[in-house]
Amino acid sequence: MDLPRDCRILITGGTGFIGRHLVRKMLAQGFTLRLLVRSIPKATQLFGNQGDYHLGSLEKANEIDQAVARCDAVIHLGGLYRFGRTYQKKLFETNLLGTENLLKAAQKHSIKRFLFIGTAGVLKSDRPLISENDFPPHSPWGTPYKKSKWEAESKVLQAIQNGFPALIASPTCPIGDEDEAPTPTGGMIVDFLNHDFPFYTHSGINLIDIDDLVEGIIATFSRGKIGKRYLLAGENLWLREFLQLLSQATGIPTPRYAIPSPLLLLAALFMEVAMLFGKKTARLNLETALHAGKIQFYDAQKTYLELGWRPSFDTPQAIQKAIQSIHSRNRFLLDLAPPSPIKILS
Repeated sequence: MDLPRDCRILITGGTGFIGRHLVRKMLAQGFTLRLLVRSIPKATQLFGNQGDYHLGSLEKANEIDQAVARCDAVIHLGGLYRFGRTYQKKLFETNLLGTENLLKAAQKHSIKRFLFIGTAGVLKSDRPLISENDFPPHSPWGTPYKKSKWEAESKVLQAIQNGFPALIASPTCPIGDEDEAPTPTGGMIVDFLNHDFPFYTHSGINLIDIDDLVEGIIATFSRGKIGKRYLLAGENLWLREFLQLLSQATGIPTPRYAIPSPLLLLAALFMEVAMLFGKKTARLNLETALHAGKIQFYDAQKTYLELGWRPSFDTPQAIQKAIQSIHSRNRFLLDLAPPSPIKILS
């Protein structure tokens, strides 16, 4: 990297699941950080007085401009990670408009390096394994989250074509401690702990330990080449394999039955109609159903070689960290009653 270690780096999303691990690691390594935050008390609780906190929102261009001023680089991690039409407006305000605001401010203030943290979920291929080169030419249908991230990444790619010094990191599904929201991946663990996972689907996922992921982000920022995309992926697992590992860690039985994708889609459409008539949100919706029917296995060998980074992934250990963190917060755990087959529709 052509930036000195004492350069000032603006990080968005620093108090989120990935962000808090990234900020702690970078502070420990001596980086100078400024954090764009919505809550200074929350940031102080997480990091003490180590950071330079700037109160602001991605949706407000003037606040972004002030945050970027006098910084040398940006790591754009902030965004909304939610599935479903209910969140569509907020997804585009945060993920797309927020990225546009940040790009404009970064160009105005001559930022020397801009790392956009996208998602591997927007990549698509007809081959068994997806690579970092598989960014599709068209935005995905029926998936507001992926569409907002695809359009945001497209803005970054356009800026790169115009000579802006940006690069992209595409993480798969992070797993680990302090997933408080939780993310959709963490939500699956919470559902499992609550005996609220009566079925599984024939889907394939890729999990990466949160500590491995932040090391990959730092490697991308420090050693990645401008204009390139780096795939930060861990282990490919069938959903049933993931549930079996959860079962081994908890003693909770693995779901016995798979639900066919057409039936899941039909149920999702039913829930979409219900939301039109007043139901505010539903765990099962068109986006989650489409996501559940995908096999998203990745090949990150090129990234490993170019960055000199490779995850030391231990799936059972990462799962155990996630479970212990959920139990320590306790507030997600319900009353662990036996599951009802119809809960997947509620």
